[in-house]
Amino acid sequence: MMKNLIFVFILIFFCTAFASWVRFFPEAIYGRCTGRYGEPMITKVGDDIAIVFRKIGGLFEIYVKLVRLDKDGRITGDVWLGYAGPDTTIDINPIGLNRGLGSYLELYYGNYYTGRKKINILYLDSSLTVIDELHLDYSYEYYRRDICRADSSYIILSGDEKIGRITRDGDTIWHIDDLDTIHFTPIKLATSKDGRFVFVAGMEHYRSSIISVKKLDISSGSVLWGTSGFAIESGKIFRLVSTYEGGVIAFYKNPRFHRYAYYWDSLGNTRLIKPERDFVDFQLSNLTPIDTNLYWACGMWAPGNLAAIAKVKLESDTIIKFLFFRTYPLHGYVDRIIPIPDSIIIAGSADTSLGEFANFYFVIKADTLGNAGIVEGHSFLPSNLNLTVYPNPFNSSCIITYPYEEEWNVKIFNTTGRLVYESGKMSGKSFVWQPHDNVESGLYIVVADDGKRNLARKVFYIK
Repeated sequence: MMKNLIFVFILIFFCTAFASWVRFFPEAIYGRCTGRYGEPMITKVGDDIAIVFRKIGGLFEIYVKLVRLDKDGRITGDVWLGYAGPDTTIDINPIGLNRGLGSYLELYYGNYYTGRKKINILYLDSSLTVIDELHLDYSYEYYRRDICRADSSYIILSGDEKIGRITRDGDTIWHIDDLDTIHFTPIKLATSKDGRFVFVAGMEHYRSSIISVKKLDISSGSVLWGTSGFAIESGKIFRLVSTYEGGVIAFYKNPRFHRYAYYWDSLGNTRLIKPERDFVDFQLSNLTPIDTNLYWACGMWAPGNLAAIAKVKLESDTIIKFLFFRTYPLHGYVDRIIPIPDSIIIAGSADTSLGEFANFYFVIKADTLGNAGIVEGHSFLPSNLNLTVYPNPFNSSCIITYPYEEEWNVKIFNTTGRLVYESGKMSGKSFVWQPHDNVESGLYIVVADDGKRNLARKVFYIK
């Protein structure tokens, strides 16, 4: 008995010792909203974390709010930026967020409804008050626009396929109209880690759609190389990330929301990258470079639609090798990881399969092994719609209760993502799990699925 109590104490300590905070933001967006949303835009400013949340409601009405957290997860400031819609003069559709050059914070946004359809920059001070604004002569289109920083200047991609570099005052350093091809539609930008180059990802349209990347000299705008990648079905490039190896990774999402990552090295050689065999259910959403060939991976673990992260190594072939893997009892994608001293900030958004309960964002502070101390009770769903496991922790068996009437299936995974049990289809609301003798003590993830929805819970098993 004493041994079991000690083990429980160790487990609780392990999950909470490094825990800093977990924040949910159903309250961050005001106004009427439907179930669609965009991922949070997040950046580090000194010891603060600034986040832009946006929700889409009605007919393309985009509600926007900026929130600031301190290092302990407390909200220290928030500002309502209004919404973009056909019946308003407040027309802000966020493109990006960054630590300020001559200000505390910069918010990049586009006008869509007020006739200008241009890209702009808001400059905010530490009280989140707008102190200046820069209007750019670059057109805004919803899927074809981007902006990134290059030292004390900006690289702008406009909706009419123009690319330019401008100063903080809006003066043009260089400008390109067509990138040397009439078939190339640029979509996303990323500057290289050494600040010498800018990568432009887009689509080439001949007989089929092909993802293509071009590398430009950042000082002159001259095209150094352009390389076609892979023929794809219709979809969109939603992210471009530069690497410490001098290359770039383009992330693509097809109409069925399957996500893929394509890698270009510094010379333009390209390949599809994918998780190793044991982690094929990891839906990759983002890679944050840590060092040469070493990354934080963001995404979702498909069994249970669980928010997930991993530390991975990019091998010389197409495979991402997992060094460790973590899931959280949150339904949705991890979209961003920001490394900070001795910790990481994890940001994501609720999965749309939750319907009316998809109006949530989450921000987590965890240690460098991904331990966040998320405990039972942190869930996007009301308690009467939650999967329950009792007792928890348990010794010989536990009762898993499902809140819906449909036939359902239980899968149980360990913390590395390996399946240790599957029940098959069954009826009734309760199921008793008695682990086999070869199942070790530890933390497990219980995932229940009825074909329409996935629910998940963490459970501690003590032999």
